[in-house]
Amino acid sequence: MDNHELPSEELRRVAVLGGGISGMATAFGLARAGIAVTLIESEASLGGLGLSYESPVGRIDRFYHCILPTDRHLLGLLEQLDLMDQVDWKRSGMGFFHRKRRYSLNTPWDLLRFGALPFADRLRMGWGTLVGLRQSRPEALDDITAECWLRKVFGDRCFEVVWRALLQAKFGDAYQEIPALWIWSRLTREKDGGPEVKAMLPGGLKTLINRLEGELVRLGVEIEKKAHVSAVEAVEPGVQLTESGGRVRRFDAAVLAMATRPALKLLGDSEAGRTLSRFELPYQGVVNAVYATREPLDRFYWTAVVDSGVGFQGIVETTQLADPKDFGGHHLVYVMNYVPAEHPLFAQEDSEISERYLTELKSLYPGFGESGVGWSGVFRAPYVEPVYSVGYFGRRPPEVLATDSIYLCNTSQIYPDITSWNSCVGRAEQLVKRIRSEVRAACFPGELMQPAQQRLV
Repeated sequence: MDNHELPSEELRRVAVLGGGISGMATAFGLARAGIAVTLIESEASLGGLGLSYESPVGRIDRFYHCILPTDRHLLGLLEQLDLMDQVDWKRSGMGFFHRKRRYSLNTPWDLLRFGALPFADRLRMGWGTLVGLRQSRPEALDDITAECWLRKVFGDRCFEVVWRALLQAKFGDAYQEIPALWIWSRLTREKDGGPEVKAMLPGGLKTLINRLEGELVRLGVEIEKKAHVSAVEAVEPGVQLTESGGRVRRFDAAVLAMATRPALKLLGDSEAGRTLSRFELPYQGVVNAVYATREPLDRFYWTAVVDSGVGFQGIVETTQLADPKDFGGHHLVYVMNYVPAEHPLFAQEDSEISERYLTELKSLYPGFGESGVGWSGVFRAPYVEPVYSVGYFGRRPPEVLATDSIYLCNTSQIYPDITSWNSCVGRAEQLVKRIRSEVRAACFPGELMQPAQQRLV
């Protein structure tokens, strides 16, 4: 992709608000197209949910992550940043706790031994995984609930034992409204015909963020950190940004690369704000506790926890993919609880959460922590997973909130894809394509654009 295709005298000045992966990827694509970009972030560092923390055992990601072979948008970005040589694919596995008994769920033999279900239901679960998923038509799954579809494919008993608890863990009581298309996308995301593998970059997401930030600087992007914008308003021409201190600035366009609720606060009672308010949807946040231990917890990267009397729903041991040497020989164990931002956990003391989860981990793994927990931390994020409802595909927020001036780029638009860094990069790529097309149309108003030409120039 060249950055000299648009005439310099006609370049637009675009403000991208939000320095998470969506905002960074948007700024990267626009800057590569030769568009002047100012990236504005309220925190002291770029990265959003990819922010890291300098712990006593080394720099760690605040929230767990991994890269999948099917993450074509993210892998494409890594290729552009010359980071693909650092992607080290490793076999990964899944564990499953049911009533404090741990099972492996990775092979057909594991499924046959899955004692949480009667034998006939184990066979039904295997059939659903191998045949039922393939026979389902994804275009029809947006109009039925996940519960209805899962019961049809896997049977009632499997839904009651496995799927209901997993859906409730992710969405609370709202699980009954989740469309089948969401769970279908999640179940098929990791399946590419080969063994299940995942990867992490050495140094975690910080490696990607640092490299991407360096490229943004090289491309001439102005990066403003600890910058607080209080209002965004469409004006003629362009858009006006008002900062918390009262300073007002003009740009040709602005991209709101943030969750819908904070975007609505910036837009206020404007036409763009009223447009977006029609598409507001609830989000689940996450409260994450991290433990650094001398010994590994298990042999799985991800373990679901169902009906086991604990306050969290899943365990991720990232050092199944990352090298413990990067953390002073420690193994990193993440336990997570998905709750709305209004949940009391967001106000609870870190020490209380850490101590409670550690006690509960020991109830699942009696030997856990005997060699010592070198460090623990608690991290929170209020807007992580949109809570979709049946028929959401036709209700996704538009890219354009105010003609040619205010654009939206967030996770409420990625459905039916799964919320991930890959889907966020893909959403940013689509928005960049649109803005470049509109900039080109403004630069060359007499040029006839055929439908096939409405793509990246």
